[in-house]
Amino acid sequence: MNIYRVVLSIQDYDTMEKINKITGSCEFNDENWVNLEVIQEYPKLLEYITDEELNALKNKEIDTVVFTALSSV
Repeated sequence: MNIYRVVLSIQDYDTMEKINKITGSCEFNDENWVNLEVIQEYPKLLEYITDEELNALKNKEIDTVVFTALSSV
């Protein structure tokens, strides 16, 4: 069993579409899991990652940032 330490990053649908386009995911996905390797491959994602999230990834305090779109945002 794998245990992943994640941070949930709630986005509106327009921002979620932009994030998905950056990573090459279907732009209408309402969830996108990114780790430090993905962020390094797509540095434009840094626009959507907080400094705290980035530092936590670098320090291995978390494994993944999960971008998710919720209609109430």
